[in-house]
Amino acid sequence: MIRTASALLVMLAVGGCGAEQPPVPTIDQFVKVIDLEGEETSVASGELFDSQTGEPTVQRVFVLDRKTGTETWVDVEELSKAPPTIARYLPITHAAPETDQE
Repeated sequence: MIRTASALLVMLAVGGCGAEQPPVPTIDQFVKVIDLEGEETSVASGELFDSQTGEPTVQRVFVLDRKTGTETWVDVEELSKAPPTIARYLPITHAAPETDQE
């Protein structure tokens, strides 16, 4: 009996329960920025730097200053000065691009 139960547990662990898990939906995260032309807009959080050159694609990013607890604008280069776990500035993300409603 114990051998049968152990064999069943091994089969379940190795083979799964046979039910396929649905894919987990991903939500794109956007940040409020001032682009290279000086306009306020939103971009995907992964697009602050050019993936080919490493150069900034925006001037400033709207962030949370972890030291003071305030929300402020900082130069995009400030974000790459420290790893996110110890960074002073954290970009404030949102789920959809913000648009002007005027």
